[in-house]
Amino acid sequence: MIIRLLIVLIAVVPLNTVCQINLQAVQNQHASNTAASYFPSMLGDDCKFFELDLFNVYASAGNSLFSLYDIEQIGSTAGNEQSYLNRKLDKSRKRNTLYFGTDLNLLNTAIKIPLKNNSNIRAGFGIRQRNEFQFTLDRNMLSLLLNGNKRFEAQSINLLPSINFLSLMDYHFTGAFEYSSSRLGGRKLTTAITLHRLTGLANLNSRDSKLEFYTAPDGRYIELNTQVEINTASIDGSGENSSIGIGDSPLTDVLKKGCGKGWGIDVGGSLELNNQVQLHVALIDLGYIRFNETSTRYSGNESLRFEGAEVEGIYNPSISSDFEGDSLAEILELTESTGEYVIGMPTKLLICGQWQSQKIEKHRVPYSRHTVSACVVQGFKNYLSASPIPALNVGYTLSAGNIFNIGINTSVGGLYGGIAGGGFISLRGSVMKLTIGSNNLAPLLFTRAGRFVDGYLGLSILY
Repeated sequence: MIIRLLIVLIAVVPLNTVCQINLQAVQNQHASNTAASYFPSMLGDDCKFFELDLFNVYASAGNSLFSLYDIEQIGSTAGNEQSYLNRKLDKSRKRNTLYFGTDLNLLNTAIKIPLKNNSNIRAGFGIRQRNEFQFTLDRNMLSLLLNGNKRFEAQSINLLPSINFLSLMDYHFTGAFEYSSSRLGGRKLTTAITLHRLTGLANLNSRDSKLEFYTAPDGRYIELNTQVEINTASIDGSGENSSIGIGDSPLTDVLKKGCGKGWGIDVGGSLELNNQVQLHVALIDLGYIRFNETSTRYSGNESLRFEGAEVEGIYNPSISSDFEGDSLAEILELTESTGEYVIGMPTKLLICGQWQSQKIEKHRVPYSRHTVSACVVQGFKNYLSASPIPALNVGYTLSAGNIFNIGINTSVGGLYGGIAGGGFISLRGSVMKLTIGSNNLAPLLFTRAGRFVDGYLGLSILY
């Protein structure tokens, strides 16, 4: 039993990401165009007139249950693995998550148009390719594998993990207006909105599926109930691509058509509380994707009760039971159908406060030598990169003449919990910017922080 559980854990556990989004982009003025994906009002903050992101990629992976330290402890407990795992499970969340995500900006632009009275209009257009995978497992299922079902008397346990995967193309347009309002005491206020046209490339959704295992008091019977609905969609099974094959169709056509269409919207705003303190608020990923009629749905709703076996006689006992192998096969059998279905996006609320030292203008771009940021990310469901448990990220950035920026940050809570720390460096020339960093470098020093890994790389051209 221990070996089987360890195989499950090794497959599910390697790494963890706290932040859900690339928060270091919010702290680094050089990455303001990337930050606009989370706070639309930050679009063009480091732009003199026009900026074009040539290459911008962020990737993260992790889990909410085990760190690298825990893996080491399991390997060194010499026969006490079960006790260690039980203590760990008792302290863990009820639902634990494995996550992997990538966010690739294929094109990202920003233009700033100055107006009278120190106001300006900013606009941007971009294309992103986004992938998110989430595997969520009930804590009690792992405990059942480890300890058996006796401790779960008169309880229902969900044996079915939740699996969600979404791959999409995101075509988006952002508009922002910065102005000073006398009603706000002359403070600067920026309002912004991003409109998304979403093309679904692939999806797997089992959020509402359950396989409940119930043990009656005193073990009088065991009951299984299934309520399964799994939706799947992919390019190779959709429309004309299903007949001609993806290999026969240009990649650009495939990415444009996809197997689902939808819309999304981000709204945000920034307010200068004084010359050094700013408040940023955004609500992002409000939207949906409707996958087409060639999508596949697997569903089932069955029940099975096992009341044990009756033994008659001593010398030549006869054993009878109401359990039949065909019944178990039926409860696991799913009905396949096709048809449209709709999924929502992982909606998140973001709030960020920033303190900046006195701003200096260089090459018509204002910047601050010192920046301190504190950001909170709040998701509304445990779905893909959104989590109902808030994440807090605090960071500091030092800028040398707005040419060389270096920053550090630390995070706690969020999608996976734990504490993490990372940093970044960026270079800004007259026509080019380069940024590289990670939100979690702590595992290099502390294995307890080894629950996730992520990385960010950006390259931009300025005009």
